[in-house]
Amino acid sequence: MCIPLCPFSGCGGGGGGGAPAAVPGPVTKANVKAYLFGNITGASNIVATTQATMNIPNGIFVNYSSGPGDIYGKLRNVVIYPSGSVLVNCADFSSSTYEIATRKLTINMFNSGRVPIKSSFVGKGAEFATVVLSLTAAGVTPTGMPLADPLASVGQENTSTHATDFPAGNYVNFDTTYQ
Repeated sequence: MCIPLCPFSGCGGGGGGGAPAAVPGPVTKANVKAYLFGNITGASNIVATTQATMNIPNGIFVNYSSGPGDIYGKLRNVVIYPSGSVLVNCADFSSSTYEIATRKLTINMFNSGRVPIKSSFVGKGAEFATVVLSLTAAGVTPTGMPLADPLASVGQENTSTHATDFPAGNYVNFDTTYQ
């Protein structure tokens, strides 16, 4: 589910004069940033696992494959990748699921490399993932994009004891932009 996107701001060469810049076309993608909001309960704790759900509203194209009677589909056109100041591995999102009947995307992150990712009470929280979705119609942005999952499960691991707990008061915020 992780596809390398352009890792550098700008991604085009600089340029000298010449023709005027092209007018951008209508938006076709929704980029949803996911943020860990809450309190790290100990100085040696890291976020070890996160499970957050988001309902995919109408206006978002969902292409999936599934067998007869399957509850979950394998998404074909949705990309989830690590983002923010501390990056987990792309494979750490591989158990994310899409529930066909409810249009619910569950973002499962397992911090396999034990990188020091933390949650935060500042602003929206600490960014940890980006979900890229395709719009059903270019230039038409959907209503009802999710803002938060207040019931997200955020597991904190004590790096000394390797014990994991799930303290209350942690959740995931979402922020959507279009391109």
